[in-house]
Amino acid sequence: MSQSKHVKGEFVEDQALDEFDKEISLLAQNMATAFETEKYRYHYQADSETLYLEIGGLDAFSEEQIGEIAEPILDNFDLDIEEILILPLK
Repeated sequence: MSQSKHVKGEFVEDQALDEFDKEISLLAQNMATAFETEKYRYHYQADSETLYLEIGGLDAFSEEQIGEIAEPILDNFDLDIEEILILPLK
């Protein structure tokens, strides 16, 4: 009986991780769309709770423009992430 509870707990945890991954992927897609590109890459570093979003063509925007574009998108997502870094795709 306790084994099935443990397995169920793992399933719930896996399901929550899947949802978190989907949310990050959706955020990255929305950012790429907002910056009018299809080229992007992201990496979540769990130990520091940092999300790295690399966006193609970001070099064409000033820091102020990036903030103006990114802020409303970030406000729409409720991710438990310590830091989100938006960087040009290399």
